[in-house]
Amino acid sequence: MKRCSKCQIEKPLTDFRKGKGYADGYRGQCTACLNELAREYKQRPEVKQQRRDYDQEYESRPGRQEPRRAYQRAYNQRPYVKARVLAHMQRPDVNERVKERERQRWQNDAHLREYKRVYLRERYRNNPEHKRKQIAHSMAAIHARRAKLKKNGGSYSAKQWRELCAKYGHVCLCCGKAEKLTPDHIVPIDSGGSGDISNIQPLCLPCNLRKATKTIDYRPTHPPTEFG
Repeated sequence: MKRCSKCQIEKPLTDFRKGKGYADGYRGQCTACLNELAREYKQRPEVKQQRRDYDQEYESRPGRQEPRRAYQRAYNQRPYVKARVLAHMQRPDVNERVKERERQRWQNDAHLREYKRVYLRERYRNNPEHKRKQIAHSMAAIHARRAKLKKNGGSYSAKQWRELCAKYGHVCLCCGKAEKLTPDHIVPIDSGGSGDISNIQPLCLPCNLRKATKTIDYRPTHPPTEFG
């Protein structure tokens, strides 16, 4: 038995670490007290900052990232890892934040192209409305970025696009057909047009391609009540 110099509790020698500079061969403080001191030391702001600086410098060394990425790619290609990820992604009780983190980590890996092709195809086939929403979000983001690069300003959301299509009865304003609609800028962005929803009209893809960069507003000739 030995008394700890910090907590003043007698404990067996197995609760102490060995030390060469001590008479009995064991350190004066028990392992629990030493661990507590280590935790307090690591919580100091200057120690945390020093650790962050070291990690950043270590990860930025030339050639440091490639071995880790090669190992991760080889690990991710193992069949049981793929199966485990697929099973985990399909669980209904998985936290949405965890799902999003996994999607971001796996979405660009080449070995998951087959998973994307099969899983997403089945998902879109069973839920076409989800596919339309995803396309609408993507188109809105692309148009907002183009308007920002041209410094024209303006943006619209996927909800506003769906409401605009419903306003005109989900038909093309040029040919009047109920085809798959695409957002068309009345005044093209390259000509100074805004990316706002007020500068958007629903056209089918052939009509949108024929219009090209011309400024044509089909809304006055096709009021909302015509197709409503």
